[in-house]
Amino acid sequence: MRLAEQGAVYAGVCLARTEEDRPRPVVLQLTVLVKKMELYADDPLSAVGGGLRRPGEARDVGFLELPAGKALLVAEENTVELPTTLTGRPDPSRHRVRQMQATVPFPDKRRAAIVSISSESDSGWPECLDLFGKVLRTVSFAPPSLRSSIETALL
Repeated sequence: MRLAEQGAVYAGVCLARTEEDRPRPVVLQLTVLVKKMELYADDPLSAVGGGLRRPGEARDVGFLELPAGKALLVAEENTVELPTTLTGRPDPSRHRVRQMQATVPFPDKRRAAIVSISSESDSGWPECLDLFGKVLRTVSFAPPSLRSSIETALL
């Protein structure tokens, strides 16, 4: 329910394997949110991106031109501490999570699509980024076709 309250229109998990000599499993989370934003400046993403850059933090900020327009990209790595196991048994653990987020303003500049991926997989991160790029190129503000472009990219 928390994702829906934050504007999530899609949330999914992808299970794949690396393309190494000894393949390993990769779990990737993908979310798409639609957030209200007031983006009326001439180049609002540059202003937002500048505010996200902080010296000494493990965060990369950049931009990407997509068919749907300019996107603000933010990549970072964080350590997440979990107090319990999936079954609720107390067993603290630390996990390193990589994530990337793309913010693409709607043409009306009052909303933005925020597409995010995250994964704990180090060796599978290049494949995660490749899939993320394919998904981002499907972002469109035109009425949907019979077969979605994201479905086509994932086939």
